[in-house]
Amino acid sequence: MQKHAQPIPLLALRGVALDLETTGLDPRRDRIIQIGLVTFTAGGAVAQRFQKEINPGIPVPAASTRIHGLDDAALAGAPDFPTLFGEVMALVGDLPVIGFNLGFDLALLVNECARHDINWTPPRALCLRLMARALLGPARMAMLNDLSELARHFDVTAGARHTALGDAETALRLFTAMLPALRAAGVRTFTEAEAQMAGLSGLRTDLASAGWVDLPIGAAPVARTSSFDPYPFSRRVGELSRTPPCIMPPEATLDSAARAMLSQKTDCIFVGGGPQDIQGIVSERDIVSAIATIQGDAGSVRGTPLSKLMKFPVAGVRRRDFLYRALGRMDRLHIRHLAVWEEDGSLYGWVSARELAHSRARHSYRIGDSISVAENTADLAAATADLPKMAAALLDEGAPVRLIASVISQEYRAMTTRAAELALEMMQAEGMGAPPARWSLLVLGSAGRGESLLAADQDNAILFEDGADDAETTARRDWFLQLGGKVADILDAAGIPYCNGGVMASRPDWCRSLAGWQSEIRSWTRRSNPDDLLKVDIFFDLRHVAGDPALTARLMYAVQGEETRGNAFLKTLGERLSNHHPPVGLMGRLRTKDGRVDLKLGGLLPIVEFARILGISRSSNARSTEERLKLVAGLPEAPVTVAALVEDQELILRLTLRQQLADIAAGVSPGSKVVAQELSQKDRTLLKQAFGRTGEITQLLREVLYI
Repeated sequence: MQKHAQPIPLLALRGVALDLETTGLDPRRDRIIQIGLVTFTAGGAVAQRFQKEINPGIPVPAASTRIHGLDDAALAGAPDFPTLFGEVMALVGDLPVIGFNLGFDLALLVNECARHDINWTPPRALCLRLMARALLGPARMAMLNDLSELARHFDVTAGARHTALGDAETALRLFTAMLPALRAAGVRTFTEAEAQMAGLSGLRTDLASAGWVDLPIGAAPVARTSSFDPYPFSRRVGELSRTPPCIMPPEATLDSAARAMLSQKTDCIFVGGGPQDIQGIVSERDIVSAIATIQGDAGSVRGTPLSKLMKFPVAGVRRRDFLYRALGRMDRLHIRHLAVWEEDGSLYGWVSARELAHSRARHSYRIGDSISVAENTADLAAATADLPKMAAALLDEGAPVRLIASVISQEYRAMTTRAAELALEMMQAEGMGAPPARWSLLVLGSAGRGESLLAADQDNAILFEDGADDAETTARRDWFLQLGGKVADILDAAGIPYCNGGVMASRPDWCRSLAGWQSEIRSWTRRSNPDDLLKVDIFFDLRHVAGDPALTARLMYAVQGEETRGNAFLKTLGERLSNHHPPVGLMGRLRTKDGRVDLKLGGLLPIVEFARILGISRSSNARSTEERLKLVAGLPEAPVTVAALVEDQELILRLTLRQQLADIAAGVSPGSKVVAQELSQKDRTLLKQAFGRTGEITQLLREVLYI
């Protein structure tokens, strides 16, 4: 089984800020006299502070005392190192450690443990001096080699200088202040920060020669067992929902509800005026509790209206959500029943813990639900920190990569939804008020298709209702552009980076009124230059994630209109397929650059674009590439190549995900290029066959469009 290091986002890091005061500056001879640490949670929130003195067992030099104020008399009654070390480890455990000049502190701890025959291995660690050196360069750092000076550079208020706790607190504040600069430099995860430190080979050699622990220490990959259950990630809630739901009005009585449960063999009643008007829920347990607690004779108890028994608001999930989201929500809320909503918000059915009891993946299914209740950007980053680990577990279990991509995509969409909610709260808090019109936030591209892996960036757009005149529409657009900007900032900080191509609702091209989008779509269909249609590639994969779904439905009507199904438009889209060339050279060898072959440009994109054209030509609501290909794959006249493309996509996604997981573990940013030498002979053969089919895809499109 493969093992993968967990790529912890720095914004979601839980760890310990550490600092020591010592008898001197030689870690091989000197001793620890004071230890301070601050444990922290996501976003640098302080959890616990700790500081204690240690009796070093040797005299404290006067020069050292002048720095930290600790002398032999002050330390005479302090515990020795072995006594205190157990207390420290109870707080630190296996948490990662941060600090300034941390290699020095860790070396002292290692040497103290060796003196006292304590078996201890340093944890994963980040040195703020090394990280700042990589960010600012050697010339600038020559003037910032002191903790206080570096803190001032990042506008951080320092704690009590030359006390262990004060310096540990300063280190934590400095780490938090450095996060935006690290993010801008492409350093978002712990492994990426380790890789950044590893690049400073010259400085690390100098420090190691002085007896410091060499950072990054490196860490064993996070192992997993085969107990991970892919079932909750492979089934939709709708598959396990019970229907039709029993809905009764608020004035209905307990007696009538009990009879309805018995006759319809259901364990809950929804209270309201119909599927579009659900006000509460009453379960069997609620009825039993009412009979046991409501005072009065049997007749009066039976006549109790459901409005007095029902629980509200009604918690639920959507019909197309994966099962693990339902499990996470039930676990968080400690409830046994969930409503299952249609996309328009009406009640479809319900699920209960009884139907879901066979799922075992509790630690993983909480990922999705924790996104729904994230209170800030740090919470969002923490909620998604396990996505690569979850993907690796599913891959090891043999789950189809198309399924894994669908799960990852759902979480990216959920993250965008929550980012919009947080952005709206920020707008209100800043005095900008509520949205000035009905609006929708759309996710585009791979996340809309349900085909994202672990290298996704932002692709989103905003749609809003037109104003009474141009001036009002412009004012509304200005408001929604600010909303889009906040959404983009939140997502970037939480680990989904800005789109390099600018496909974000913070940009005017991607924030339009309904009439503006309708006009844009018409202009796309009338252009003849394929280069003008780059936007079409991702826009036609749109999926609603926030706001008014009815407004999105009106836009979809335009997307699926007659103009987009015209032969001229489809042929123009088809011409773009000729721009993709399979990465295969002479004698059938894979073409590589720096030892890697790009599976996206010449392999995945032609399949995705081909399938998208099929979907557009048939005005299909299908979003995934597989669903679009199957629109024609089963027809008698369809070339056999169409069905083979489904398997080709699965192969390319699998090889890409496997490489992404390996890159993340190594601190390398994931992408679409895989190391050619690590491909098995079988995968090479299958890949070349797939590239052969994508090389003929333009001709294939001509055949299929005229079926």
